[in-house]
Amino acid sequence: MNSIVGRLSIFFVGILVAGCGETQLDVVKTVRPQYEAFRKQLSEMAAMDPKSAVRPSAPLKPKPILKGNTLDSNTAVFKFEQLSDPLLGLKSPLAMDPHISGRVLTQIRTGILTDEQLTRKASKNLRKELDQALQVRYIGALKILGVKPAVAVSTENFQGGNANGVVMLFDRQTMKLVFADAFQAQNDPEVPFSYREGQKPTAAGLQTWLDSNLTGNVKKAALKKFAEGTGGVFSDVP
Repeated sequence: MNSIVGRLSIFFVGILVAGCGETQLDVVKTVRPQYEAFRKQLSEMAAMDPKSAVRPSAPLKPKPILKGNTLDSNTAVFKFEQLSDPLLGLKSPLAMDPHISGRVLTQIRTGILTDEQLTRKASKNLRKELDQALQVRYIGALKILGVKPAVAVSTENFQGGNANGVVMLFDRQTMKLVFADAFQAQNDPEVPFSYREGQKPTAAGLQTWLDSNLTGNVKKAALKKFAEGTGGVFSDVP
């Protein structure tokens, strides 16, 4: 009888353990060396901050492909500051962050977290997504050099703003800067402004829309410059 009870106890404990599943740490520790190397690469890229334009000497092979915030592209684009510290923007928003490759950035952040930060149960796709992010060939960076914010004069009128900066593209395999060029962006001449029914429009509300419009146009200008300069595909939609 005791032996049967013992076997049953082991059986149910086994079910319980199996039901618990893997923790994030269980998954991350298998790829942590690769992500530590990835983080080191990003830091080295930040040190390559260009002083002049860089053009590819030949068509890039493979062609850079970025299709929206997905993990199946071979290219990811971040704000330049996040090359030195991928955790920037996690606790508090970065100014004019276009959020181009958030899913890849999330995997980089996960891959470099400490053991104490990885105690939660792993999602069923975590291992696959960590592996996919490691396959990214090109890292793009968007560096803002100057911003003239738009100003809401009233609930209907505003003075448009503009921003300028540099986009750059790095090849993780060769660890070379393969493209860099300046870009400019400005507010649209007309910015749609909506508000909830029953609420009165305010200049502060319009200001929020203006800031969002300029950030969106920075994203569009950067992706356009990447595509024109590299011959690759840079789209904000899948």
